[in-house]
Amino acid sequence: MELVFGAVMEQPILPPNPSHPLFWTVKGFVFVFSIIGNGFVVYLMVTRTQLLKVISNWFILSLAIADLLVTVVVFVPEVYFLCFRDNIFPWNFKLCYDMLTRTSCYNLCALTFERYVAVVEPLKYGRLTCKTRLIFLIIASVWILGIVSPLPYYICFRLHHFVAFRAVMLVFLFTGEFLPTVVLVMVYAKMILVVRRQEKMVERQNKQVQYNYGSVFVQKNRYDRRNRSNIQVLGVILSVFVLCYSVSCYKGFINYVLFKDVSYWTIYVTRILYQLNSAVNGFVYALLKKDFKQEVKKNRI
Repeated sequence: MELVFGAVMEQPILPPNPSHPLFWTVKGFVFVFSIIGNGFVVYLMVTRTQLLKVISNWFILSLAIADLLVTVVVFVPEVYFLCFRDNIFPWNFKLCYDMLTRTSCYNLCALTFERYVAVVEPLKYGRLTCKTRLIFLIIASVWILGIVSPLPYYICFRLHHFVAFRAVMLVFLFTGEFLPTVVLVMVYAKMILVVRRQEKMVERQNKQVQYNYGSVFVQKNRYDRRNRSNIQVLGVILSVFVLCYSVSCYKGFINYVLFKDVSYWTIYVTRILYQLNSAVNGFVYALLKKDFKQEVKKNRI
């Protein structure tokens, strides 16, 4: 079926990937980029178990695995459909696609809120980190939620209940793309404000008692710098996430709620950004996160 930009259909539209060589060249590059970056993070975590003594690294490992699955499970079938199925892929592939991308999204949400509690409520965070079962329960819940959340719209589609499909998909897009984007930006902004307030307070205290307690406050400042480093890493990841999911939310609303087609370039950009979102994270950790860099230097990886 040939799609016309802006045309209204009787059922949701699942547009094929662009067949332009440039599109697949970029996707291939992002695929390799993601395999190396996320694969490196998983390898480093598994072989350097001391990294897993840090609670936030458990969330990073979970996110890296999710991103690795997004990369492999999405790109490889896409190449197959391009070569052997006239570049048309079925709705059960979209279901798998959405399961993995939502799992990645919710893992990032869990990581962000873990950092939020560490920065805003450090005493409460200290108590929570002692509860290992709770951490694993949160990670398991994130995976279950990501896998289960796309099922309602898929059931509606298979039953040809397209009115219900619109409503369910609207909820799915709101809770899985729009809401996480807005909330994560707000949470990150609050974290920045708290860190800046803490730094100003420490600076004032350091000036007041510099002669007697200078060494103590130097250690405190080092802690604050580590905190700021973690927030900077998270900021880069969230920036890419917001860019990717903002465009995706628009496309999803047009295709799956209004049942209209979108432009060729919207499909092009959205499909690239989805995969790029998963690819960036591994390299951000390796290049910016201090404990990762120290481990790499120490073992000359």
